Amino acid sequence: MANPYFDNRDESQRFQPGTIAEAEAVDEKFDRVATGFEAVRIDTDRALKLPAEPGVSREITATALQRRSRVVGFDSEGGLALISGFAWRGDWAANTEYFVNDVVVRPTSKNWYVCRERHVSGAIFGITYWSLALDYDSVRSKLESGLQPLVTTATNAAQTATTRAAQTAQDRSATGADRTAVEQDRQTAAKAAQTATTRAAQTAQDRNATSADRNATAQDRQAAASSESAASASASTASQSAAAAENARQKSRQWADASTGTEIEPGRYSARHWADAARDTTINGVSITELKPGALTTLGDYPSVDNDGSPAVRNAPDDIRGELLASNPAALLRYDLQVNTTYQGNGTSTVDIDVSEGPQVVVVGNSVLRTVRLNKPPLGRSILVIVYAEGAGGLSFSQLPSPTYWSGGELPETGQQWTQYLLWWSGATWRGNVGMKQ
Repeated sequence: MANPYFDNRDESQRFQPGTIAEAEAVDEKFDRVATGFEAVRIDTDRALKLPAEPGVSREITATALQRRSRVVGFDSEGGLALISGFAWRGDWAANTEYFVNDVVVRPTSKNWYVCRERHVSGAIFGITYWSLALDYDSVRSKLESGLQPLVTTATNAAQTATTRAAQTAQDRSATGADRTAVEQDRQTAAKAAQTATTRAAQTAQDRNATSADRNATAQDRQAAASSESAASASASTASQSAAAAENARQKSRQWADASTGTEIEPGRYSARHWADAARDTTINGVSITELKPGALTTLGDYPSVDNDGSPAVRNAPDDIRGELLASNPAALLRYDLQVNTTYQGNGTSTVDIDVSEGPQVVVVGNSVLRTVRLNKPPLGRSILVIVYAEGAGGLSFSQLPSPTYWSGGELPETGQQWTQYLLWWSGATWRGNVGMKQ
């Protein structure tokens, strides 16, 4: 294989013994050598370099199967390690080899954990190898409290349907009263007709009577005519009442049983419409009128809505698992560093930083020498603190007193304008790096 930097294997291109080498040819040969060295320098500058430490091996000993779908990175101690995005391993098991960023469920607590250090598990869950990713009890509590608005909506819908059904029953009772009135009118008309017939018969007998009786008979005829007219009017009123009763009955039936979506009056619907609306509003096949925490059948289910606004059921462990399996570390780590400016203008000689509050940037006014104390670092957890000092007064760190704690093996110098200290807690000890502007 040809050397990509400088290749002198071609005999015809070499200087031959006993021949005269022209200065121009020698210069050209040296130019090619210099170009090769420059290419080597550029590639070396771009290469990944690791510090050589006596007695420390940089070899990756994992088998080809163990290296599959993983990358080379650094563990919590800064050593080389095989790392994946996140790998779902299911329930934690004893006597099992785990790698950095493996995700397991602890069966006893249902909590989710992410592996921080490659190891083979023992008989008991070793918490020092794991970081808590999801607290099961906390998630369940939030999901149960989130169901209450839906239960309230379902209850209100059921109460509305009940009220409208009661109104329909009242309408039906009113229709029954109308029917009774119609029947009474019909009986009155029948009696009036019977009376008219009887009087007409009596009038026929009176025709054989005296002239005085005939006059009386004429009067009776007039009375009979009046009675007939009254009977006809009563019959007409009865017919109108019957029609009104039938219309009321039809209207009452519509208020009770009209199909869903049919308007009885503008903007008003039947009791059946509202009952169907309450029954048809479901989540995962469960009617909203029956929805309660127990109706969601799978552990971690919670109610939600799709992009089109329709009800849906989601599962919190599945959602998080999807993020993890998609190799998306930002799913759990999308937080910015908080900025602490408490000591930016504070003239005290001591700067106390509470590391338990999490990763942070601390801005310090640095016109005079000040002492920094890093308090409450979490054991077994890695954390990053950045101290930005404004001015040339200088800082000393109580927890990093000697050169061995600092990169390069020397105590940091102080810049004339500003100095930036990068402090890393490994879970057991501090390490520091520094940058400055003169």
